[in-house]
Amino acid sequence: MKKLLYTIVLLIAVLIIPAQPAHAQSHWYTKDPIIRHGGGRIGNKNAKNTVSAFKNSVKKGYTVIEMDFGYTSDGVLVCNHDWKTGIQTYKQFRKIRVSNKYRPASAREVIRLMAAYPKVYLVVDAKESDNIVKVYQELKNICYTLNVPKVMDRIIPQFYQQSELSQLKKIYKYKDYIFTLYRLNVKTPSQYAKIAKFCKKNRINVVTIPKGRVTSKVVKYFKKYKIKVYTHTVNYRGQWEKYRAMGVSGIYSDAL
Repeated sequence: MKKLLYTIVLLIAVLIIPAQPAHAQSHWYTKDPIIRHGGGRIGNKNAKNTVSAFKNSVKKGYTVIEMDFGYTSDGVLVCNHDWKTGIQTYKQFRKIRVSNKYRPASAREVIRLMAAYPKVYLVVDAKESDNIVKVYQELKNICYTLNVPKVMDRIIPQFYQQSELSQLKKIYKYKDYIFTLYRLNVKTPSQYAKIAKFCKKNRINVVTIPKGRVTSKVVKYFKKYKIKVYTHTVNYRGQWEKYRAMGVSGIYSDAL
């Protein structure tokens, strides 16, 4: 009799309590609205794309860190935003000190850091604009070479053209993607509306729009499909509040 009663109660509970929808699962963007741009500053010093910046951001409690990836002249994947003095060899790259103090990271070092900090997500900005697929394939190869394949589930690719998404999906089944629009000449409402529909169709949950192009109207095109809008680069609290009032969900920041 007790078993029968228990079974009836269990069945009632199953019928009454609704199943959680797939979109309710926890994503990186539900945990932290700030992406640390280039790893973030250390105090008031530029430390962009360095091992120290990455570690400092983790220590401060940030869980989403963006790093810029490009190749040295001899084909080593490293973290660098630009090559002001020309593309260097890896040996020359290792001698660079940001702010005369901090050493920029190689891709292998970043993956090791990701393995050491299992709660951190890595947003990748591939500076190889003509072939970003090469960067992601190499990051995958590094993860498997270092025997840390689970790191791949915490890599968030940014793509810049719609055609790049299908190429990235062939490399790995990433948990999330960011469609970042700074390389596109998007100006009209109809262009933003088309991008929003593309994101909805392809289950892209986040877009990044340069702050000079963000308006409440633009944000609404994406919010219509529950797509979050991020902007960059925001380093002042007042600015962040202004964009938040427009409906922006998050920012890339060096300092906040």
